[in-house]
Amino acid sequence: MRKLFRMSHVLVLALALTSALSAENAAAPYDSLPVDPALCGPEDRGEEGKPGVLSTAGLAPYKSYPEVLQLLHQYGRKHPGLMTVYSIADPHPKTEGGNEIGAVRISKAPISEMFKRPVVYFNALQHAREMMSMEVALDIIQYLTDSYGDDAQVTDWIDKTDIWVVPVANPDGLDMIWRGFLNWRKNASAYGAFAHGNVMASYSNVPAASDVSAGVDLNRNYPYDWDNQEQSTKKPESEDYRGPQPASERETQNLMYFLSKYKPVAAISFHTNGELVLYPRGVKDQAQLPNETTYRYMARKMGELIPKDCTEGTYRYGEFWSELYSVVGTETGWMSSNLHTLAFVIELNAPYLGWQPRYEKWRDPTVRKARAAWKQLVGSVWTNSFYGTISNSKRQPIANAKLVLSDAGLQSASTASPIYEANSAGYYHFIAVPNRRYTLKVFADGYQPIVQDVVLDSRSQKNDFEMRSLVEEVP
Repeated sequence: MRKLFRMSHVLVLALALTSALSAENAAAPYDSLPVDPALCGPEDRGEEGKPGVLSTAGLAPYKSYPEVLQLLHQYGRKHPGLMTVYSIADPHPKTEGGNEIGAVRISKAPISEMFKRPVVYFNALQHAREMMSMEVALDIIQYLTDSYGDDAQVTDWIDKTDIWVVPVANPDGLDMIWRGFLNWRKNASAYGAFAHGNVMASYSNVPAASDVSAGVDLNRNYPYDWDNQEQSTKKPESEDYRGPQPASERETQNLMYFLSKYKPVAAISFHTNGELVLYPRGVKDQAQLPNETTYRYMARKMGELIPKDCTEGTYRYGEFWSELYSVVGTETGWMSSNLHTLAFVIELNAPYLGWQPRYEKWRDPTVRKARAAWKQLVGSVWTNSFYGTISNSKRQPIANAKLVLSDAGLQSASTASPIYEANSAGYYHFIAVPNRRYTLKVFADGYQPIVQDVVLDSRSQKNDFEMRSLVEEVP
C-alpha cells in the first residue's frame, strides 16, 4: 500500500433476544412499502431497478472518480496530520480500467501503531449505480475531520481508533456511469460478450438506455460460499455475475489483502436502496454465526436510528436472506467468516427514489440520517467491547490467538468457531452485547487455554492475557 499521488500529510455473546421482531421490523417486503405524498412526490420518483436520472447531465453534482480524489486531497490539505490518502495497490497497482483504489486513513497515531489499536472500516459504491452510498462515505470523512478538536466524542474516537474509508470500491464502474451507462452495476472487466478487449477502452458516451453484458459484480466475487450452485450467478451477461472464479477481480484481491492485513473490528458497506441494515447469513442454510446475537443487537441499534424517506418508521434490520434476498460471495460474509469482523451492509434510501436520487433534495438528508448509524457503530467499539493483548510469559505477543465468548458458566463454546482473532501484535478487540456476564476462552497452538468469567457493562473492558506454554519454557 502506498500514498496516493505522492502526497505527504493528507488524508478506518451472547445475549439471547427472546422477543420476536417488532411490528415495524416485520413490515411488508421492502419494494412494496407505501409512499407518503407529504414526504415523497412524483418528482422524486425513480423507477425501481432503473436510474433515478435520465442522462449524465442530470447526475451533477454527483461526482466522478477524479472529482472524488480531488475532494479527498482538499480535505487532506485542510487537515494535515489527521488524515492520509493511500492507494490500495497490493497485489495490483491499478484496476483493469487504470484506476487506483483510494483509501483514507483517519487517525492521530503513526501507521506503525495500527496493530495496537482497533480498526473500523467503511466502504461504498461497490455497485456503480448506487451513487448516494459514495456521498455517505465522503460525509464520514468530512464530518470526522471537521469535528476533531471541537467534538469531544469524535476527538476521543480518533485519538484511540484507526478509521479507514474507501469511498469508491468500484472506480471503473463509476467511470462507466459517467460514460452514459447509468444502470451500470458491475466493474469493467472484459467478460462475456465483450471478452476480447478492455471494456473501458471500447465505449464512449452512449444513450442512457444502453447496457452491456460485461463486468463482474464485486459483491458476488468474494470467496464466501461463492460456488453455491443455487444462489451464485454464473452467466456473464447477468448484472450480478459472480466472476469466473472466486476473487478473480483486481478490486476484490486488493481489498482482501488490505482487510486481511488490518483485520477491522467492525465495518459497514453502504449500498442503495431498500432502507435496511443487513448482516450475514446470506443464505438460510448457512451455519449461523457464533456472534449472531451481537449482530442482531447492533443491527437493531443502528436501524432504529435511521428514519425512512417516504413513509413513517425506521430502517428494518436482519439477515440478508430474510430481509432482502439470498446472496453469496459478499464482502461482508467473507469478512465475518474469515476475519471475524462485525460487518454490516446498510441499504440507503427508499426504493421509490431510484438508484440516483435527486441530489439537491436527498443528499443532505441521507448523509445526516446515516451519521447516527455509523456513529453508533464507532461508539460501540469503546462502549461495549472487549479488548487487550495476548502474550506469553516473556511478554512476547502471541499472534493470531483465538477468543470465544459464551454465556457465563457455559463451558461448551466450540474452539472451531472463534468470535475474534488477535492480530500479529497480539492485540484483540471485539464488540459484544452490554450488561451481560460472559465466559471468555482464549486459546492458541502450544499454549494452555485460559477460561475467565467477565462482565461487560456500558464501558469497554480491557483484559490482557498471559498464556503459559504447554511445554516447560527455557529460562
